[in-house]
Amino acid sequence: MSDKKVRIGGHSYWRHKTTGLWWSRDTARHGGSAFKVYVETASGRLDFYRDADEYGDFIFNKHKGPIGKVVVYDATNEEDIDDQNSD
Repeated sequence: MSDKKVRIGGHSYWRHKTTGLWWSRDTARHGGSAFKVYVETASGRLDFYRDADEYGDFIFNKHKGPIGKVVVYDATNEEDIDDQNSD
């Protein structure tokens, strides 16, 4: 379930309501990754945490290149999401 959505640089990111982790679809899909998962920092950015497969299971020990390790998060692009329409 998501409670927030933000669009940054042409990509959408959804914040998980209970974990606070931000999820985005992985358009490259290298190494079986379907999602990129980020942690929101106090300084207002998203730091890469893990890749996840199509079932939402984290992929461990996968190399992450420099692109997309840090995403600048701007709360002005944020929108609230209705719980009934998001999973």
